[in-house]
Parts: sequence; C-alpha cells; structure tokens
Amino acid sequence: MSYRKYVTIALVLVALSGLVYGCGSNTVATTDNGAPLVAPLNLTATVVSNGIFLSWDANTQLNLRGYNVYRLDRYNNTIGRLNAGILSNNSYLDATAVPHATYEYRVTSVSRKNAESGYAAVLVTNQTGPGKPGPEING
Repeated sequence: MSYRKYVTIALVLVALSGLVYGCGSNTVATTDNGAPLVAPLNLTATVVSNGIFLSWDANTQLNLRGYNVYRLDRYNNTIGRLNAGILSNNSYLDATAVPHATYEYRVTSVSRKNAESGYAAVLVTNQTGPGKPGPEING
C-alpha cells in the first residue's frame, strides 16, 4: 500500500466519524464537483472572561454554505448544536459555557445543500470564575 492510499483511507474515516457520533447528516457532504466537503481545520478553543472562543481556518471550497458548532457536555454526556442558524464566520463565542466545566466542541462544514462534513473537535475546561479572570473578547 502506498503512502498516498493510506492517507486517503484515513481522511475518509475522519470524514465519516461525524456521522457515527451524531454530528452531521446521514449523507456525506460533497462539493459541486463531487469531492468530499472538508471538515474545518486547526480548530482552537480559548477560555475568555465571557465564555469560550472557538476559531478555525476558513474553508475555501466553493460549495460551502457555512458552519455548525456543537458542544458535548462530558459530564452529562449530551450534545447539542449551539448556533441557531448556519454560521458564515469561522469563529464562535460560547457565552453559555459554565465555569469549571469541561466541554468537547465539534465544528462541521455545511454545504449549500445543507449536508454536513465530518467534524473537527477540541476539548477544553473553562477555568474562569471567581478569582480566575480570562482575557476579554468582544464578539
């Protein structure tokens, strides 16, 4: 097996992982030319005084409509979409994050046909609270 084939197989498994865990539709999102819609890259989470600020690299695929942000509460083992509508920006402020809670955030790309890619994930503990201020983000 060549290196190129191995990387292709790994990328397909990552793209489908969002479907296994309930983050995404039951179809694989594709671009207009049939290529898979890429999950967001370089997702980061920063604890700030007014919540948790997420950012990721902008997806430049032509079929991209926007993004969805999900939060997995690891204590209650629940997941829910945080944004009311499709996000057009490649960042999101979760102002509802509870101090000292640990969350896993998942971000998907959404096609113009509303199909979702696999997800990018990041784990973060909100360390803000009394005596632990974070930097201020105006968003």
